[in-house]
Amino acid sequence: MHIKPSKLSLGIFSLIFIVLLSSGLAVAQNTDNYIMNLSVNGNDFRFANHNESKTEGNWISLGGGEPVQLPTPIKFTYHGVNETSFSTDSKNVDIKLNVKNYTDYVIEYPFETHQMYTNTSGKNNVTYQFNGSKYFANKESKVVLIESDINSLIDILDKFKQGQIDSINDILSLDKVNSIETKDLDDNGDTNGEFENLDAGEYSVLIILNNEPVILSATAFDVLDYDSNVSTNSYITVGNNLKVDIELEDAPDTEYTYIAGIVKDNKYRADVRLETNGHKTGTDLLVNNEYIIDDFDLIDMSVSNLNKNDVKNKLVDVLGPDELSGKTMTVDSNQTSLNISTEGLPPGNYKLLVQASNQNDPIVAFEQKDITIKSEGIGAPATNPILMIGVLGIAIVLFMKRRFN
Repeated sequence: MHIKPSKLSLGIFSLIFIVLLSSGLAVAQNTDNYIMNLSVNGNDFRFANHNESKTEGNWISLGGGEPVQLPTPIKFTYHGVNETSFSTDSKNVDIKLNVKNYTDYVIEYPFETHQMYTNTSGKNNVTYQFNGSKYFANKESKVVLIESDINSLIDILDKFKQGQIDSINDILSLDKVNSIETKDLDDNGDTNGEFENLDAGEYSVLIILNNEPVILSATAFDVLDYDSNVSTNSYITVGNNLKVDIELEDAPDTEYTYIAGIVKDNKYRADVRLETNGHKTGTDLLVNNEYIIDDFDLIDMSVSNLNKNDVKNKLVDVLGPDELSGKTMTVDSNQTSLNISTEGLPPGNYKLLVQASNQNDPIVAFEQKDITIKSEGIGAPATNPILMIGVLGIAIVLFMKRRFN
């Protein structure tokens, strides 16, 4: 096993955590239209429910760029208290969930693909479609685009903790807000739009009601620095090395770290389960039945100083040590070749994940392909589809660290 952890590896789970947490486990008013109410010193934030349907359940779908294959299925289960209160930095926080106490509440992400973009002409325009509930029909909304790298997210969470964000208007005035557009929801509660010519970076989209403390939905996406060309065999006999040739288009010849890994298709899934009694002790987070958090402690990891090897080992536990392999290399070149060992891997279909990073950005290029590992003596099928993937994890840990004080 030579896989080195990276934003790509964590990206799979970051989309899950950010989208499902911010759009699913959230609000009040004791109606089915809201799933959570968050009150900070008496000021409410209400979050729309996402379980009405997979098509009209306040979900945001993205267009443009390139589709990437997400883990399938993506499922989030909450099991715990439906109400908790605490104080932090002299601020009183109350959380009420519109779920039954200590009963599984399940959200399934409705999309099998997500979009990834590149900072080149024609590939950095992002379209979005919001399919809202009819309950919000004909209301006025604001679509907020936020530059949301990990440091920005931590800063926003710190502002929540310190009581500097007491209202929706405080979110709209954050330094990292890229744009705000007022949109009228139609008779179905839907709207759409486009963000044009975005620079490379990480972004979040937030849709809120205008003049009401209601968050309807959220999603996240990346605009990468460079396109990449990845060449490899679609089929390989078990035991042989898989050679992967990588070239970054129009990228300067400087130092890059290249990472390529393969994971078996049946392990390419995300079953996330959060269990809590409302306190640090008694809060557990599992991914694919592996504990990431136990009694609010990161298993073998530290929130304040995440170690890449620790994250790598945890990802190996989550995905399965016997059904993935990878290789990394750092070179002063915009192209290289990596050889991935398939020794000991079971035959079957695999996802190949390839990324490049530099000293300033943990991911500047990315591509995904489908690979088949066959037993010796078995010929390759006639066709093989090609797909793609990407996006960052651990945001839920940072969010919960502050929410539970």
